[in-house]
Amino acid sequence: MMSDGKHLISFDKVVKTMNLTGKDLPSLYKETAQGGLALLTENN
Repeated sequence: MMSDGKHLISFDKVVKTMNLTGKDLPSLYKETAQGGLALLTENN
């Protein structure tokens, strides 16, 4: 990945925000073995 290393938002803040968003997101909408596209497969 090419970058000059200058960003408005730090990588740590992005990861923290994504983690909090993932915790708030209902499991029904997460791409897990029990949600998301897995609900539409014939294996369930």
